[in-house]
Amino acid sequence: METYVDENNTSVVIDVGRCTQCINCQLICSITYEKVFNPSKARIIIERKPTGEKVTRFTEECTSCNVCVDYCVYGGITLE
Repeated sequence: METYVDENNTSVVIDVGRCTQCINCQLICSITYEKVFNPSKARIIIERKPTGEKVTRFTEECTSCNVCVDYCVYGGITLE
């Protein structure tokens, strides 16, 4: 399984093999910081490239609060 650490939040390990793209992390992030359930306003981005590759990354606005880790039920993002 491929795991990596994003430069905008180095305390979190991303495991793309376990990520189901359920968007729980994006929803908790957006409600925490923007007071709306809106994945496009989250500080974590989940996308699938045309090749099928899954990519999870953090924006520069990420504060490394790691609330996303608490709500990742599949273990796709964990503390390092």
